[in-house]
Amino acid sequence: MDTTPIPCVIGPTGGGKTDVGIAAARATNGEVICCDAYTVYRGMPILTAAPTPPSDVPHRLLGILDLYDTYDANRFLVDCDHAVGVIQAAGRTPWIVGGTALYLRCWLKGFGSPVPRDEAYRAELKARVDADGHEVLHAELAERDPERAAALHPNDLRRVVRALEIIRATGKPASAQRVEWAGPDRV
Repeated sequence: MDTTPIPCVIGPTGGGKTDVGIAAARATNGEVICCDAYTVYRGMPILTAAPTPPSDVPHRLLGILDLYDTYDANRFLVDCDHAVGVIQAAGRTPWIVGGTALYLRCWLKGFGSPVPRDEAYRAELKARVDADGHEVLHAELAERDPERAAALHPNDLRRVVRALEIIRATGKPASAQRVEWAGPDRV
């Protein structure tokens, strides 16, 4: 891959980043790589504020998945690397534009050791939630990884489950996984 710095436009929904990214890509013979956890899905343009790309500025990673597909930071890292390579090979400038800062951080700093999803364990945790409520999982996380539990609301079941999944797979607290993000900058 080319070592030329990759320009990025990141910010909150409604902040104008799409217009800035399109104008910048247009001015630099570029293409937009969507850095958003939701616009990767088809069929939700209003809910996600997905851009309607103009014909002269290609957008990558926009509407590439069905609603029931899963997507995560590790997959974004692979997809973004591929998109950057294709765009640069065509002699164009890639512009990473979006609102999912976690995806950008993983791409810029590295991801550590990605932990794959464990669907069987997730089903087990869901059964526990159904039987005993979500507070039980947060309490377990507080015992096993107090730092991560303190950063999560007990109702944030998706992240609580992910933290427990990481602990089960690695034997280490999920909070320790984030320390591994000290890789070299890409830009």
